[in-house]
Order: sequence, then C-alpha cells, then structure tokens
Amino acid sequence: MAIASGQRLSAALLRRLRPSYYVQSSTAELNGAVTQADVPGASVTFTTETAGARWICEAWFDADQGGTNTALMLGYCSVDGVIQEGQAINSDPAASDRHTISQVWDGTLSSPGTHTIKLVGTLAASQQFRVGNTRLKVTIQEAV
Repeated sequence: MAIASGQRLSAALLRRLRPSYYVQSSTAELNGAVTQADVPGASVTFTTETAGARWICEAWFDADQGGTNTALMLGYCSVDGVIQEGQAINSDPAASDRHTISQVWDGTLSSPGTHTIKLVGTLAASQQFRVGNTRLKVTIQEAV
C-alpha cells in the first residue's frame, strides 16, 4: 500500500500497516545423523490476509559437536515446505565444540492464507542442535 505525498495519516490507515512477530524455541534436540530434518518445535504457523506479505526469518542454532565427527553442521529455513536459499553453517567443528550459528532469510508470500516457517537441520552422527537455545524469529509485514 503506497502512501501519497501530503496524504493525511489516520489511525485506521496506520492499522493497515501491520507487522506481526513470532518467536519460538526448539522443544527437543535434533540429533544426527539426519538430512534436512525439522528442528523439533522451531516452527511458526500464521495467517496472512493479503498477497505479497513480506517475511523475515532470523534463526540461531545452538550447534553442539558431541563426538569426533567433524562434518559440517547445516541449518536451513523452510517456508511452506520449500527450503530457502542460504544456510547457517558450522564449519570444521572439532570434538566437543559448541557454537551459536545464525542466518537471516527473507521473501514474499505470493498468496494469502495459512503459512508455516520452520527450522531444518542436516547433522552427522554425534552432532546436535540443542533444545531451548535454538531459536526462530519471524516477522511478517503486510498491508491489510
């Protein structure tokens, strides 16, 4: 929704510019070995009223290397079942290392309705995304 130069802003007009925020923590560890598995509980479902709503996903993965496997630990964002471009990467972990890795994704929802954004991980054996500190924040910006 464009606002014209000189246009008077009313409370009703400002209510149409509605950002919505959702924050969710994981509810259980995601343990490897897994390939693009959902992080338990790190998911938000919301409903938009218009086409073209913008979404921003901020994610923090509590990456714990519990064994001697030094494979990459990868965190992803899934929007309505589609893995988004870009990854949170914990590279070259050593045994017993623990790091917080983060990533930001954004895009546009082409249609109104119910949508789900969630975190997904790929881990090798002895790797975990830990419960509680793995978090997801989703911001939805839409003019209704």
